[in-house]
Amino acid sequence: MAGRRTRSPESVDEIPQVARAREMDLTDNLSEWGFTGDSPNPAIQARSARAQVSYSEFKDLTADRSGRTVLTMPQFVGHAVRCFGMDPIDARAAFMACDVDESGMINKHEYIVLREALTPPLERALDNAACPAWAEAQAELRARALFFRYSSDGVRLTAVNRAQLVQRLGAGVHHVTTLLDRHLGWDRSADDDKFGPLTMERFIKEVAPNLTGDAGLSVRDFIPDSASRQFQSPPVVLDPRCHVLSVEDSRGGSVPVGDDEGDVFRTATRKNSTMAVFNEGCVVHESLRCEVGSDWRGALSASRDSPQIRIARTVIARARIMATQLVAEKMDVLDNDWMEDEKADHQPLALQSLFDTDDVGKILGDFTLLSKDVQRLAAAEPRVLRVHAPARVFGDIHGQLRDLLLLLGDFGFPDHIRGDIETVSYVFNGDFIDRGGHQASVVALLFALKVMYPARIALVRGNHEFEDTSDEQGPRGFREHVARVFGREQSERLRANCFHAFARLPLAAVIDDAVLVLHGGIGTGEWGLDDLAAVPPVLQTAFDPRLPPCIAQALWSDPTDSDADMAWGVHSNDRGEGIPCFGPDVTESFCAANGIQLIIRSHQWVECGFKIMHRGRLITLFSARNYSGELENAGSILLIAKDEQGRLRVRPKTLAHQRLPDAAGADEL
Repeated sequence: MAGRRTRSPESVDEIPQVARAREMDLTDNLSEWGFTGDSPNPAIQARSARAQVSYSEFKDLTADRSGRTVLTMPQFVGHAVRCFGMDPIDARAAFMACDVDESGMINKHEYIVLREALTPPLERALDNAACPAWAEAQAELRARALFFRYSSDGVRLTAVNRAQLVQRLGAGVHHVTTLLDRHLGWDRSADDDKFGPLTMERFIKEVAPNLTGDAGLSVRDFIPDSASRQFQSPPVVLDPRCHVLSVEDSRGGSVPVGDDEGDVFRTATRKNSTMAVFNEGCVVHESLRCEVGSDWRGALSASRDSPQIRIARTVIARARIMATQLVAEKMDVLDNDWMEDEKADHQPLALQSLFDTDDVGKILGDFTLLSKDVQRLAAAEPRVLRVHAPARVFGDIHGQLRDLLLLLGDFGFPDHIRGDIETVSYVFNGDFIDRGGHQASVVALLFALKVMYPARIALVRGNHEFEDTSDEQGPRGFREHVARVFGREQSERLRANCFHAFARLPLAAVIDDAVLVLHGGIGTGEWGLDDLAAVPPVLQTAFDPRLPPCIAQALWSDPTDSDADMAWGVHSNDRGEGIPCFGPDVTESFCAANGIQLIIRSHQWVECGFKIMHRGRLITLFSARNYSGELENAGSILLIAKDEQGRLRVRPKTLAHQRLPDAAGADEL
């Protein structure tokens, strides 16, 4: 699908219901359609109320001519991908369907209607008989979205566009079900038919020759040809920005702190010379241009000249230098023995290096600004975040900055100068703080990454990102750590802002609809991802009796440490009441019920940094090696990427542990 269409004389007439609604500002229509007032369907009113709350969480919205706040297309598309798991191209089409006046913006009422008509699940439609006006408007909106999804220019459907549309609908569940039931006579809910199992011999003799009958299928389509592949190709756009790195910068040891990016649709600048990037007379086709305001970093990203971006850019650049230096060192030390931030006779060396200043007061102010921006970003994200592969997943870090930098330096660094953040997602699975000697530095780096690359960085909340749990750590908790680094009175504002950000973080992430990442586990397994997605947007504690049990279980529960039959089912846990252990059968059932193939959780140290459990359906991941300086465990991350056979391949990357003179026993996490 290309950019916005240009209105032509043939496309002036709009769909009546939707056009009238736009002219009436949707206020009267919301009541007529059952969204407000005495609705025949209270469920739609409840969803409408939730949509209004969701809209109110958007920040930095622009205003239209009448002063009302409005969403731009990049803002909505990023939101739909994160919150609804929509394909970005489908989300663009949904936006265009509701943007009847082609302003490139939708207001709150249009957003509410769009959510109800065009975001999953679509089966929640209002009963047609109860509200025929809404049924008509909903059908029109979906038809508009379908048109914009496949139209190359937003004005008409070409022959290729029509073929793409039919191919998409032909592969849909409703069409497939019709083929199974009516034309092939197969029971879609049973493995066998009335003649018994459908073996290969039966299939070859009885089924394959008849597929071209009433079903209209062809076995030749099993191997797609070049003509069919053109129906599946994604749209291509040219990003207007070009990162320019001089040869001197590339060869030297320094890293440019500036984000030296030029507008490729104008010119790109290298030092003092100007390079022409367009052929003479070249005008880029409209379909290849990005929308104004779009950014590969995500719709939530702050302006590139904002103070928080400047701070984040510095922290990330400095972290990359530190990681490069650590990887090159021949002598290895434990995190606790490296650049101590807490000793009374030392300055906070790691923080000073990250923020590139010796001014502790400036560090405190810049750090606080990062934490406030993460609050803004997290408030706009759902409780269950959708993430695209390839992705790197990190387990518990617990304030061990040196290990985090080594893992980033050895296996891939998340920046856009020499790193892979433009193509790889990063998921950090909780427990960033407590127990380690560089807790503030770890949080500062993670917050800087989130601020700089909000669409690529997922910060999943762990049980230690709750203030009550962290305070129970006493001298090793985050409160006491930042007090020792900055002073108790000076640190209080920063600590509060960090926990305000933590309180809004998602509780889970789902990678390509196949891999669930959450900190603790699935507990009894009697809840699902929809339950987790419906929890309150701000959580101060996990153990309020008024909260659903899925919260505490997702953060605290553990898998049984055996796949033997006696470990099946749900068992008590030493962590306390309401925090069960769950067996392999519970994991298998949960995955099947939620359409998940693998669960990645953290929360417990494991000797190799990762441990495969429950028939391979579950992996425990831990990234802090030599945990707390007391254990001999490796630190690992997981790379999840498609292989040449189209499968999501999970590959561990491990940082070996150091031998200790006398390894202590395991502590509870």
